[in-house]
Amino acid sequence: MIEPQVASIAALCQSGLTTMSNSLRDLAVELVTNPPPGSKLAEAKEYGVDLTLLLDNLFKSPTERIRELDRAQRFLDELRSAFK
Repeated sequence: MIEPQVASIAALCQSGLTTMSNSLRDLAVELVTNPPPGSKLAEAKEYGVDLTLLLDNLFKSPTERIRELDRAQRFLDELRSAFK
């Protein structure tokens, strides 16, 4: 049964913990690479969503995600300035 495992990953993400156990990491990789038929993940994958980006963000700490967002914001600011 996959639903309790998905709930475990979701609870971990919402808890603010910065690390994921190896078993949850393995489960997340398995769910993204082989989503259960009929699941929302399978629909997203079929639609063309790059689910590996989801994994990248799940495996980063909140601090790493904020730093990445900050870098992207600075890049966009520079891009906007270049076209003024």
